[in-house]
Parts: sequence; structure tokens; C-alpha cells
Amino acid sequence: MKHSPLIIIFSLFIFTIGSTFAQSQWIIPNTLKNIKNPFAGNTQSTQKGKDLYYIHCHSCHKDPGKNNVLPLQPPPIDIASVKMQSNTDGEIFFKVSEGKGQMPRFNKTLSKNEIWELVAFIRSLKDGTKSTSLTETSSPVPGMFLWLTIDTSTNSVKAELRGLADNYKIIPVEGVELLFLVKRNFGLMELGTGLVTDNNGVASLTIPDDLPGDTNGMFSLIVKVKDEETYGKIEKNKNVFLGKPTIPINIFAKKVLWSWNAHTQLWIILSYLIVVIGIWIGIFYVVYLVGRIKLYS
Repeated sequence: MKHSPLIIIFSLFIFTIGSTFAQSQWIIPNTLKNIKNPFAGNTQSTQKGKDLYYIHCHSCHKDPGKNNVLPLQPPPIDIASVKMQSNTDGEIFFKVSEGKGQMPRFNKTLSKNEIWELVAFIRSLKDGTKSTSLTETSSPVPGMFLWLTIDTSTNSVKAELRGLADNYKIIPVEGVELLFLVKRNFGLMELGTGLVTDNNGVASLTIPDDLPGDTNGMFSLIVKVKDEETYGKIEKNKNVFLGKPTIPINIFAKKVLWSWNAHTQLWIILSYLIVVIGIWIGIFYVVYLVGRIKLYS
């Protein structure tokens, strides 16, 4: 039995539309719809969820509130949109966990707590753009600054985060994650993770005994607030004598990979000469062939 090409094309069109519609529908168990997020309202968990979003989700869902999602079929949803925010915590948790279509199942890569933290971040975007608790343009505590104290007896650094209260009294700032960074030759090396100020505004870090410094054990330490989008750029630099004294390596003391003097490795010199000689032989051979063409023409 022969079918008209129009019927075949129409059938394929209907099949495609039906598949797309089926992929866009979620079947969520009723028992999950009304589950509440155990991390709701937790600023630290919401910040962790924000970090997870930009690692795992941003490539497709893009910037919250800007509706610049990746053009896929079916298209991803803007997580700050009314459509997303109309979901319950349990529904968002289920969708992130199970995935659908081109969206992967994140219960294979993230723990339940991490998914709930991700839900907490999505829920924080209630105004359609950004969370007022996390991404205000001005710092929640004005006049914030860092103060560093070095304790050579315990080989540790204590960072104190302070700000100004309404009466211009200096107060400790609690619950802010700090980064402890060391300047290296090709960038910054992070020391420790998840260092958050306590109720005294303090976060401490013990410096590893084997951390290399200069000949006197000195290195440059940078302590900064991680969430600059919320609090602004707040950091403190200090030269610290808590490292392991290290004699700099003279890269010209023996044969090295990259050099321009007698210390260059022999195999690099030979490789260079072979390549250059090969190129010149190729050039002379081409000239020879061109000459023969003129000779017999």
C-alpha cells in the first residue's frame, strides 16, 4: 500500500509535536508535591545552591530573570520566571532530581542535600530577577572591613569581619564565607574551604607546615569575601612569615626544557636542526623540480 508524501510528512510532523509535548509534561507523585525544603531561609545553604547552579545549570538555563536560556527543544525554563516559581519546593526537587528530555538526572551527580540547596537558591529568586537576601547591590552591613591577626605559635591566621551598625558602632558580621588565598607564580592557590565567620565575625585557618614561602618563609596572603555580588569587594592583603623557607630553583642550573643558552636539552637542539634541515631540503627539491619542468618545456 503506497502512501502520499504529504501524508508521511504530516504524520512525522504530528509525531514530532506529540513527542515534544510529552517531553514537556511532568508526572510528579502527589506525595512529593507538598514536601518543604529543609534548607529554606538558610542563607549559607542558599549561597551553596547558587554555586551549584552556576556549575551545573547555568549552561542551559543561563542568567536568572534575563530569559536568555539556551535555544533547545523543548526550551529550558528561566528559573526566576513565574512559571518556575509557581512550582512547590517538592516539585522543583523532583524535576531537578529526575530530569527529563535533554535535562539530565541530577540525583546521579548531586546529593539530596545539594539538590535541596539548589532549590533554596531557585526559591530565593522570588522577585523575578535576584534574591534580595543574596544579591543586593549594596552590602547588607555597611562599612564592612577585614582585620587579620597572625599567630606564629599555632601557625594560624584569624580573620575578623566587621561592619557598622545603625548607631555607627562597629559590630561583628556573622555567616559570611571567606576565601584564604596565597599568591603563586601563576595565579592564586586557595587554602581551606567553607570558612564562614562565626557569631564573633571570626574565621580562622591553620597554615600547612609544608606551604613553601621565600627564603625567609614569607608568602603573600589574600583574605577576601567570597560573595562579592552581595557584599562588594572586601579583601585584605598581608605578607605572612608562616611558610616553609624555600631556596628558589635556578632553572638554568641544569638543562631545562625552555632555555636559550648552553643548558638547553640536547634532544630539543637536534629536533630543531632536523626540522630546519628538512625544510631546506624540501625547498631545494621543489626548485629542482621546477627547473626540470622549464628544461623539458
